[in-house]
Amino acid sequence: MRTPFQRTLIMAGILLVVTLVDLTSLFVDTNEPVTLPSIPALADGKTTQLKIVRPEESVLFERREDAWHIIAPFEAPADAAAIRGLVQRLDRGIDFDIEVEKNSNDLTSFGLDPGLFVEASNIDGSETIAFYIGNDTSGGASFVRLPDDDTVYRAQLGGSRSYIRPASQWRDPVVAGFDPKQTRQISIQTDANTNTFTRSDLSSAWRLAEDPEFMLDQEQVNALVTSLAGLRAGGIHSPDHPSGLDQPVATVRIINEAQDPITLSFGRTLTGAFAKNDKKSSIFQISPSFTASIATPKLGWYSRLLLQFERTQVHRMSLTEKGLGTTILEQDPATNRWTAVSPPNLDANLRECMQAAIALSSFRAVAMASIKPSEAGFPSPNYLVVELLSGDKQKLELGRAVPGMPQGKEAIFARTPDTPDRIGVIPMRSIMKIRSAFSR
Repeated sequence: MRTPFQRTLIMAGILLVVTLVDLTSLFVDTNEPVTLPSIPALADGKTTQLKIVRPEESVLFERREDAWHIIAPFEAPADAAAIRGLVQRLDRGIDFDIEVEKNSNDLTSFGLDPGLFVEASNIDGSETIAFYIGNDTSGGASFVRLPDDDTVYRAQLGGSRSYIRPASQWRDPVVAGFDPKQTRQISIQTDANTNTFTRSDLSSAWRLAEDPEFMLDQEQVNALVTSLAGLRAGGIHSPDHPSGLDQPVATVRIINEAQDPITLSFGRTLTGAFAKNDKKSSIFQISPSFTASIATPKLGWYSRLLLQFERTQVHRMSLTEKGLGTTILEQDPATNRWTAVSPPNLDANLRECMQAAIALSSFRAVAMASIKPSEAGFPSPNYLVVELLSGDKQKLELGRAVPGMPQGKEAIFARTPDTPDRIGVIPMRSIMKIRSAFSR
């Protein structure tokens, strides 16, 4: 017969075992871990065919000689940038983030009944990957499922909007497509005149062939070349679409060292602006403002650059204004620190001095004025002087306020002494930012 003490020990032991079993159940997962599937990359890591199927239509793409083409429902060059973004993602393979719902009975809620179908394959079709994309969810992810499987997963696929387009919007929207760095000449012909921008080699400055002494705005011409090279259409139309190209606003001929010459025609109607590449059959709808900029007359290409120097070579900056005297700021080339030379009790603000030097290092007018110097307030007692480490100096005279400017867009006239009849218009806000470096 057990004593009361023995019975107590037995009960305590049973209680301890039960407690340990309960605690173990909190930390041990009796379910097997879930291994999520994935969309593997093709073995050669290079997709050559892509199919996107929507309820409305199917679009088939194929890579030919490193260029993507639409094969169905029609044949045409494809939007390379858009296709490249999708294919790069597929070529890396896609891991699923989480399993959202196993064997879902409500695929419609996820946009997966049936969803947008995507299929990619390699060059000989021996390998294929396929999946369905549904609605987008948080964090840029989308719901996705595999063929013949109703389990819903979440994955980073770039968003369903990257895939949902009618076939017509997958067409290549690039109007010209050339390397701007390889461009040697651009000729713009309008009813008024012809402007031919040319350069002797790819590293030299642009000049106007019709007037070699004309001070051509280099930055403006470079911007034009870059814009033409990357010009993309907002819409693509058939060759017979009304476009005003029977009487073009401008005709542009581009000579590029890397390819044959390109001729672009620009037209305008009441419904918009259009462009035509002589090597493509389609009509491209473009921004009306771009068409207007192409037709800029000769004087619109006149250089608006007033000052130019290397910012790191600045030694001193001074500002002289009537009634306020002269303030001189000096930069230490070893530390890039700025100090006030005159007046000596002035504290130089490093950030504002740096911003002023940067602004002045490539200082451009917003427009050039057809005005007599005396009417613009020149000669003027107000001027800026920048002295470089080499000892060279550049001076900018500040004239009168431009009359008739609306509130908030006030401006003043400015010029440099070496070209006294060349007068630019400078926004007052730009001058005020520079003056702040001089505590004005």
